[in-house]
Amino acid sequence: MDRDTGRIRRASFEAFATRQDNKSSIKSGDSKVLPKHLYTQTSNKIDTSICKLSEYQIHKMISDRGHFRKKRKYKKADEVLQQLNANNVFIDDKVKQWGIGINWRSGTRVKYTTQVKDCKSIKEAVELTHSCLKTGLTTRNLSSFWSVVPQLLQHHEAANVDDDDFELPNQLESLLTQTLEDIESFSYKDLAQTVLGLAKIIKHVGSSDNTVIPEDSPHQLLHTLLIGDDSKSKQFIFRHIACASLHILPEFDPRHMSNFIYAFSLADYVPDFDDGSTLFDVLAVEVIPNLIQYNSQDFANTLWAYSTAKENNSTLFQEAGNIISQSNLDEYKPQELASILWGYATANEPHPLLFNRVGDYISSLNNLNEYKPQELTSLVWSYSTAKEQHPLLFEKVADHIVTSNNMNQYTPQAISNICWAYGASGDSHSNLYKTIADYISSNDNLDEFSPHALSNIVRANAIQMKQMYIFADEWHPTLLPQVADYIIGLDNLNAYVGQDVSNILWSYATAKEKNSALFQKMAEHIISLDNLDDYSAQSLKDIVWAFATAGESHPSLFEKIADAAFSRQDEFTSQGIVNFLWAFASHGQLDRILFLSFVPTVKSMLAGFNRQELANIAWIYAVANVSVPSLFNDDFIAAILKKEEDEFTLEALVQLHQWQLWQIEIKSGIRLPESLREKCYEAFLLRVPEPSRFQTDVVTSLSSIGLDSEQEVLLKSGYRVDAVGEAHGNKVAVEIDGPHHFIGRSKERNGSTILKHRQVAALDGMQVVSIPYFHWRRLKKSCKKQQYLRTVLSLNCYKAP
Repeated sequence: MDRDTGRIRRASFEAFATRQDNKSSIKSGDSKVLPKHLYTQTSNKIDTSICKLSEYQIHKMISDRGHFRKKRKYKKADEVLQQLNANNVFIDDKVKQWGIGINWRSGTRVKYTTQVKDCKSIKEAVELTHSCLKTGLTTRNLSSFWSVVPQLLQHHEAANVDDDDFELPNQLESLLTQTLEDIESFSYKDLAQTVLGLAKIIKHVGSSDNTVIPEDSPHQLLHTLLIGDDSKSKQFIFRHIACASLHILPEFDPRHMSNFIYAFSLADYVPDFDDGSTLFDVLAVEVIPNLIQYNSQDFANTLWAYSTAKENNSTLFQEAGNIISQSNLDEYKPQELASILWGYATANEPHPLLFNRVGDYISSLNNLNEYKPQELTSLVWSYSTAKEQHPLLFEKVADHIVTSNNMNQYTPQAISNICWAYGASGDSHSNLYKTIADYISSNDNLDEFSPHALSNIVRANAIQMKQMYIFADEWHPTLLPQVADYIIGLDNLNAYVGQDVSNILWSYATAKEKNSALFQKMAEHIISLDNLDDYSAQSLKDIVWAFATAGESHPSLFEKIADAAFSRQDEFTSQGIVNFLWAFASHGQLDRILFLSFVPTVKSMLAGFNRQELANIAWIYAVANVSVPSLFNDDFIAAILKKEEDEFTLEALVQLHQWQLWQIEIKSGIRLPESLREKCYEAFLLRVPEPSRFQTDVVTSLSSIGLDSEQEVLLKSGYRVDAVGEAHGNKVAVEIDGPHHFIGRSKERNGSTILKHRQVAALDGMQVVSIPYFHWRRLKKSCKKQQYLRTVLSLNCYKAP
């Protein structure tokens, strides 16, 4: 078939626009503009042999009759109707049409409606409807046609247009043009039905999936006709319908108004007007006063539409929520309740009364058997998104999911949303998580789970473990290893966005699930990226925190993230910036430029830091050994003193003691008050030494080379060193450094070890010799150990300045 559908469509719309212009300027024989009304003529000709009225007189009388009916002057309206009938002009109020002669209402409307519903294909429906154009299609006929097409599309969307169907595109365009030309005469019912049908068609043919649609299929023809290039056709059609509806909006009942609103949202287009308002702003004016008349489905459609279209109207949501909260919720279907709450959560419109009322209602039910998986998922997602707490509801839903034993009915996205909702709300339900973990572990292939779904699932399980103070091997021995193996086995991680990567790494670190291969795979992926613009400040923080907490070394990763963070400091929260810098310091990644660059941001947040954050900041810069008098001065001391001394944890007091040692080390002259210094010192001494077999072996070997040493020596600074001996006339602090002094399996010392070695050398005046475990364990014979100790004691001392 050789057809230029684009040319035909443009010509069709141009012809329509021209007819609209002409229509507005039609004049009668006496040069008067035809009066406006809602009725359309079934034929373009007036048979003067049976009708003595002029065209203008007919339109004037129909307009007057409508005016009388609106004013409830029914007697005068009937008198006008009698005059029209006497001149063989007859009116059909149901379809808002008028015609000459009584025979024009011969049952065509009823016959057509029955026939179009029986059509088995789009071609059949189009041909039937198009054939009626000459005899006169009513507005009801047209609305029926557009309502039937979406149903037929589902079954015949991929069918090709046969060679003898070359008229189908033209016929479709003619029907659309006729609809738009007559739209101003549509009743509100036909208007709502028509626009809803068009929206459903557009939703269907506009959906993007992997299905290959033939070019000449009804699906593609409708896409070209109703959507067009860059959605221009769709916008033209829906804008025209919107404008045509304005003068009859007061006539809409709740059901058709809600369907009308729903249609525009479904089509993903809400026209705006010259004054800056949108169609939904105008509709809200009509809707809000009549909300008391809305039923459950009306509310669901309307609220869903406004939230989906991102049309904010707080008054509408508040008034609707107030009415629903006082309604009998037994009259609401599960899908309607889920849709309503989803609307509030998505639109970010708070209504605690509504959420509490619905939560209480659902919690009181004997069971949730009438609630489908999608509805349960939507409910808990809505509560968490809206930050509305309702523990009884979450417990009810979790118990139902666990006891129903039907996890296979939940889509991967639904499982992800459930995990996210429970994790975000803080509602712990171990049996639910284990049920989900068992289901996922039973899947041999995790390809059906999106990266976002996997990240939500592992994060929720990590939160649950954290709340229960247990580790991954105690919780579920196969879930995290299975997910890690799946990710490691992927060719690349291009589908994983920043939040997915950070959530997964955070989860494994929080759950204490060691998996160096997973961390290395994700680190290499991050490094391979051109930039980290798609990674939020929180994601950057979570990634370095995870590596530091899990003890996974990757200096190149820290360098790349540091570069990304320089220009984005204002995106960090106070807690986020502390955790970010802590990760670098504790990981021994002491980038002086990084720590200096963050000083202004830290200073600006100083007043908002809590006591632990203040202590962390103090410790971080002590480890980094970056002197910043502009930060650590009397203002910093004042910020600390605003907190009660008794409020500081043992960890915070220890950190402040090391910071105070640092101030002495750099001779800053800054001192904590004496009482707080004593508390910090006492807290620092509370750490009980636990000598290891490794330590005992080293000390024994020291004795064998004639170096008598004292173990666990308390120094003036408050530090305890593993052993103190004398070499070459000088006291030497021997630090026997096991695995916890290093970053994972690397040979890089962590921040705590770097700080201790430096401060003991600087403040206690001792040479510090470190005996790393990875050196010692290679020495199997006593003679080798002795030779090693003689070497390090002579050559590799950390000398006091």
